[in-house]
Amino acid sequence: MEIFKTSQFGEITYQEKDIIKTPKGIFGFGEYKKYVIIKKEEDLPFLWFQSIENSKLAFVITDPLIFFPTYKIIPDKSDLDELKVSDPKELKIYVIVTIPPKSPDLSSANLIAPLVINPRINLAKQLVLPRSPYTLKHYILETLKKKKTKK
Repeated sequence: MEIFKTSQFGEITYQEKDIIKTPKGIFGFGEYKKYVIIKKEEDLPFLWFQSIENSKLAFVITDPLIFFPTYKIIPDKSDLDELKVSDPKELKIYVIVTIPPKSPDLSSANLIAPLVINPRINLAKQLVLPRSPYTLKHYILETLKKKKTKK
């Protein structure tokens, strides 16, 4: 068991097998390459992608299908090779969520640059989907309101 002191969660414990490696890092944070996922019941369906190299660095992530059921990505063959998978169905897909402190109702998901993980070997990459209908900001609450009005 390893212990890492985070600024947001205090001390967390993890095992070597829990470390998710991002050889190229997350955009803007390329120097940090090792993360763990923290699941806090009170935050679900949101999770935390916590760096174990920088105590202050944690991203809010979520499964995009919860909010955007038609979300679909098609990774390039080079991405699949990098992640050491042949079938995209083997991958776990998350998106990074931005929650503005003063306006949480404007929380948005970055659907154009998903975080894709090969859970078998805990290898991850943040993809960029250049030929995509998605953007950096897809508003989560707006999407939930649209879902409710359709019912």
